[in-house]
Amino acid sequence: ANDRRPGTDLSLVKLAAPEPVTARGTLTYTLTAANEGANPAPAAGIRDTLPAGVTFVSASDGCTHVAGVVDCELGTLTPGASAEVTIAVTPRRAGAITNTAVVGSAVADPDPGDNTATATTTVVK
Repeated sequence: ANDRRPGTDLSLVKLAAPEPVTARGTLTYTLTAANEGANPAPAAGIRDTLPAGVTFVSASDGCTHVAGVVDCELGTLTPGASAEVTIAVTPRRAGAITNTAVVGSAVADPDPGDNTATATTTVVK
């Protein structure tokens, strides 16, 4: 029995470590995109708009960083497939930072509610 939804059904999960992180330390976001639909998701990608107060350090192969926005090309996510990328940043000051990312592809997703993921991290001095 195929219990997958028709079309594509992308989802995104975001983790942040360590929690808490020290200011001027390295904070790593791990983003996992998955296709839970019955059809392939061509030209899938993740867009992560970095929060204010962090400096971009690095990201996985296939990711580009321009002006605080990280775009990661995932290629085609076949049904049941997932892809993981990491983005490292350095928080510049103490406080809470919230980072939100979104996954999408070249075809419409009938269930966009799980296409966005957010992580909030505490930055300590």
